[in-house]
Amino acid sequence: MSIRQQKIIKQLKKCLSEYFIRESEAFSQVPIISRIDISKDLRNANIYLFVYETVEKTEVTCKQLNKLQYSIHQYMIKTTAFRVLPKLRFIADKDQKEMDDVRSILNKL
Repeated sequence: MSIRQQKIIKQLKKCLSEYFIRESEAFSQVPIISRIDISKDLRNANIYLFVYETVEKTEVTCKQLNKLQYSIHQYMIKTTAFRVLPKLRFIADKDQKEMDDVRSILNKL
């Protein structure tokens, strides 16, 4: 990963975290960004996130965020200085499913 990609990922994390906190009343819980993958041409970004409650809640939150892309883009245009703002796609992190499975097994013991 290039230094430029790393800088943009860091800036995206910061901006999205600020947006999540600012719009926290729209979500039952604030989503947490686990990682961001960005394309080499910096036009597409996959944001992997999770919510502490359940996998289903995370998927609902991802769908909600994908619908709110326009307002997220508008916020990012105002707060960042990107030449080309990457197209964001929110995806539920698969690691949370594994954590939920382990948690359920431990609760059974």
